[in-house]
Amino acid sequence: KNPILGVCLSSRRNMCIHPKVIEESDKEQVDVLCRRMTAPWVRIKASESSEIEGINTSSHNLCQYYEEYEARGSDIPVTSGIYNLEDMKKVGQENGWCPYFATRHVVRFASVVVYNYQYMLDPKVASMVSKELEKECIVVFDEAHNIDNVCIEALSVNFNRRSLEAASANVSKLNRLINSEKAADQERLNAEYQALVEGLTASGTIDAASADILGNPVLPEDILEEAVPGNIRKAQHFVKLIDVVIKHLKTRMRVQRVEKETPIAFLHNLQSNIGIESKPLRFAYSRLNSLLRTLRVV
Repeated sequence: KNPILGVCLSSRRNMCIHPKVIEESDKEQVDVLCRRMTAPWVRIKASESSEIEGINTSSHNLCQYYEEYEARGSDIPVTSGIYNLEDMKKVGQENGWCPYFATRHVVRFASVVVYNYQYMLDPKVASMVSKELEKECIVVFDEAHNIDNVCIEALSVNFNRRSLEAASANVSKLNRLINSEKAADQERLNAEYQALVEGLTASGTIDAASADILGNPVLPEDILEEAVPGNIRKAQHFVKLIDVVIKHLKTRMRVQRVEKETPIAFLHNLQSNIGIESKPLRFAYSRLNSLLRTLRVV
C-alpha cells in the first residue's frame, strides 16, 4: 500500500507556537506580530546587523521557529500519517520549526489536505495556499450548501463612513512614507515597480520583449495578457488613484435612500464620474501589496 500523508491547515492564530504571539486573542494582531518577525526586510536587516555567522533571533526580534523552518527548507521531517492541527503543533515544538509555514509546505505533496472553504474559494487566500495543488486533485466540500455564502463573502467588500475615513488616513500615511522613502533612498523606490513586474513574471511564460506584461500564474488568464496600466506604475500616482476612489465612495454614500446597481453599472459610474477605468483597479491588490513591502509596512 502507498503511504498516505494527510494534514490540516488553519490560520496563524490556530497553529502558532511562538509564546509571545499566541498570547494575542485577536486574529489580525496575531498576523501582524507574525509578519513583524518573518517579513523579508526584517530578516535581511537582522542578518546585515549580525556580527556573527547566523542570526540571533532573540536579539533581533525574529521568530526562532520560522528561522528553523527556513533553515530546514524541503528537509522537514514529516512522515506518513494523518496530522490534525494539534499534531502539527506538537511536531513543530519537537523539531523547533513553525507548524503554520511547515504545513503550507507539506500541502504541496500531501495526499489529503483538510482546510477551510476560503483557502480554496477566496482568490487572495488561494493564491498563497492552493496554487501548488495539482489540477487532478479531487475536491470534496463538506456542508456544500454553504458554498454560495462563502463565495459571496470572498468576493464582497463591506465598508461604512468610518472605514472610509480610516482609509483616507492610511492614504495620507502612505504619501508621507513615500516622500520619506524618496528622500532616503530614491533609487530603491524607483526600482519598486520593476521588482513587482519581475516578481509577477517569474514563471518564465513571457519573453524579454513582453517585459511589461504580467506573468504570474496566480492571476486570471485574461489579466496575464494585459500590460500594467501606466497610471498605477508610480507609487504616488497609485496612491492618488486610491485617494480618488475613496472620495468617490464617500460621495456615493451621501444618499437619502438605498441604491442598488450591478458591478458593471458601478464601474460605468466610476468611469463617467471620475474618469477611472476598471483595468487599473484589477491590479490594485497586487500593486498595494508590492508598495507596502517596499515601504516595509506590516
